[in-house]
Amino acid sequence: MKKCCLNCAFCTRCINNSLNTLTNEERKQALANNFDFVGKEQRAKKAWQKQYKQIYDDLSRGVYHDKLGGGRNVLEILTHSSNPDDFGIAYPNAIVETFRMPPCPNAPYQDFLVCWHNLWNFQGKEQEFVSLNQKNKCLFFYSYNKKRHKSFEGCEKEREALLAKSRFITTNWLVILGILVTILIFVIQKFDADKIISSQQYEWNQSTEDTKQ
Repeated sequence: MKKCCLNCAFCTRCINNSLNTLTNEERKQALANNFDFVGKEQRAKKAWQKQYKQIYDDLSRGVYHDKLGGGRNVLEILTHSSNPDDFGIAYPNAIVETFRMPPCPNAPYQDFLVCWHNLWNFQGKEQEFVSLNQKNKCLFFYSYNKKRHKSFEGCEKEREALLAKSRFITTNWLVILGILVTILIFVIQKFDADKIISSQQYEWNQSTEDTKQ
């Protein structure tokens, strides 16, 4: 599994100040660089409001006078409709009923991707979402497959425990390696010393034989 943000348990979606782990379907879409699910409800609501405002403005300018049977009928519709600048869409709403608009979609006031550790904040930066699919060396990485039903706090504690274990093992191996290197250096030095002594002994013996001759 590629070590990237989208495969991390801490890659979360913030909806109205509530952190939510991406669903399997959302994660699958994101891994295919499709992040349309982020802010989908907000976009639908804005599109509805834009359509509603356009109709309201057209009614105010008299565009629908002939179609709706004159200015009095139009005024009646406007009177029983919410002003789009206030947007406390009340029901029944004459514009919604007259133009057979669907109900205004519900949408959270916040919807964005954010890292549990606040390393990333993509609020209003949707064009940067694709970077979440890139391989990284984040120290806070915790595999999404290991999360299951654990809380974020539980995942965090386990991640820290795994890091501590990894550091412990690494430290032990470094100590062992240091001991082996020390022994190796001692053996090499001893071998060199014995070799030098042997060489000196040989030269001394040769010198003694030459003297006897």
